[in-house]
Formats: sequence, C-alpha cells, structure tokens
Amino acid sequence: MNVSVRPGKMSLLSSSLASMERSVKSEVPASETVCTIRNGEILSESLHAMAPHHLPGFITAPGDTDTLMVVVGVVLIGAVLMVGNLYLHLHTLPERMAH
Repeated sequence: MNVSVRPGKMSLLSSSLASMERSVKSEVPASETVCTIRNGEILSESLHAMAPHHLPGFITAPGDTDTLMVVVGVVLIGAVLMVGNLYLHLHTLPERMAH
C-alpha cells in the first residue's frame, strides 16, 4: 500500500497508517514486519505467515541475477558441446580405422 505524504492530508495518512497497522498485526507478528519510508512514500512489507524464516541460497530477490540459472545454462551448453564432440569423434572412427 503506497501512501504519499502531502501537506494538509495528515488525517488521511494517520487513518491509513492505523488501518494498515491493524491489518499487519492481525496477519503476522510485529517482529516480521518491515516498514520503510522512501521518497515520501510509506512502503510496508511483511512476511507471509507460512513463509520460512530462512530461504535457501538459490532463491534470489526480485531484480537480482539468478546465479543458479546462469550456472545451469553454462553447464548445459558445455554438456551439449561435449556430447556433440563425442558423437562426431565416434562417427568418424570407422573411417579413421580404415586408413
């Protein structure tokens, strides 16, 4: 929920914050709630109640590079090149034996 702060609109801001605080408190404990203010906007992020507290290393944050996908892609390209090289080597084996 994004609430921008404008002069003369503090009652709207306080009522929005109060309703947001009530909804956050009813869903998750206060220790799992993060509230930041950026560029005059209040950003509220809270963990889902079913989310684990420790996420594995291969889960990345939004906007970050997915290193597991990059590593798997490089390994896949390398494996395809190696299997192709092995196939071509075995394919030319009878001709090389005939010489």
